[in-house]
Amino acid sequence: MSSTTWKNCSSCKQPITLNSKYYTCSVSSCNVRNTNYVFCSIPCFDKHVPVERHKSAGAIEEVAPALIEASNKHASAPSKQVAAPKGQRRIIGFQQSKPSNKQISKGGDILVIASRFKDFITQQSEFNTSASVMNALSDHLRHVAMQAIDNARADGRKTVMEQDVKFLDKLNLNI
Repeated sequence: MSSTTWKNCSSCKQPITLNSKYYTCSVSSCNVRNTNYVFCSIPCFDKHVPVERHKSAGAIEEVAPALIEASNKHASAPSKQVAAPKGQRRIIGFQQSKPSNKQISKGGDILVIASRFKDFITQQSEFNTSASVMNALSDHLRHVAMQAIDNARADGRKTVMEQDVKFLDKLNLNI
């Protein structure tokens, strides 16, 4: 290690220099004294997740110590952080910034099982169904899903639940 190297990345073994950005795993067992994983980039962190078999892990952005003495103190004290402390960002995978509903609402994969939807229309009315209906329904489902995600996030959850789509009840759909 050179005099400017703090530690080496646990994945690619490249040096992490003093006072530079690095990432740790949000899973507490990865931050104990014996492991103390550090990663130089998000791709290096992403290589770590399947190896450790994490179901839900986040990369916590941190800054390496400015001095070697601070580095030694940091190495002896295991971190017990699971969530990102105030002033730090929690990054999960390659997740980009949250797209707006307008960016999500148009285009993309079909979210409806077309054959079942067409069968339902035929059973109820003996009508045929245009293929373009699947695109329009998928666009609406994407919009509903984004609103439900926003509702779950506002409640501090990472699981979208039935209560997050209750706003549809106001549309008087008589379901």
